[in-house]
Amino acid sequence: AEAHASVLASTFELTPAQARIATYLARGLALKEIARQLGVAVSTVRSHTQGPFEKTGARRQADLVRVLLLASAL
Repeated sequence: AEAHASVLASTFELTPAQARIATYLARGLALKEIARQLGVAVSTVRSHTQGPFEKTGARRQADLVRVLLLASAL
């Protein structure tokens, strides 16, 4: 998971927190589940998802996941 987050961080210029959240999203976890696993509020997870959306150009979560999965496969 750390290596995957590192690849996403360097590919899309994500912060470590944004990359960590992105890896959870790519694995199909819901925001509430990500928040529970990380021990943070859902609002914190939501705020950290804004960067990946902006930096990848994705508009919907499904689009973001697709971009993340494609990037990690390269």
